[in-house]
Amino acid sequence: MNTILKQLLTGKDNQTHDLVRWLGTIVVFTALTLTIYIVLWRGQAFEPQAFCFGMSSIFTTLGAALKLKETTEPYNYPESNGSNASKAADYQDAHDPMSKT
Repeated sequence: MNTILKQLLTGKDNQTHDLVRWLGTIVVFTALTLTIYIVLWRGQAFEPQAFCFGMSSIFTTLGAALKLKETTEPYNYPESNGSNASKAADYQDAHDPMSKT
C-alpha cells in the first residue's frame, strides 16, 4: 500500500514529492468527504449529475496541470544514485524533447 501511495504522490522518479499530486489528492478527498457529509448527516438528496460534473472538473484540471508540468519532472535514469546533478541534467537534456527547441 505504501508503494502505491508513493507512486501516486511522487514524480516520474518516484522520489520527489509533487505538490500538484498532493493538492489533487487533498481536493478529491475533501470533495468526497463533503458529499458524504451532505448526504448522510444533513439528509440532502444526492445529485449524481452535479457530483459527476464536479469530479470530472477536478480530474480534468489535475490532468491538465500534470500535462503542463511534465517537462519539469525529474527523470529516474538507471546509472545514477541521485548524487550527481550534472549527470542528471545531461540525461534530461538528451531525453527531453522540449530541450531541443
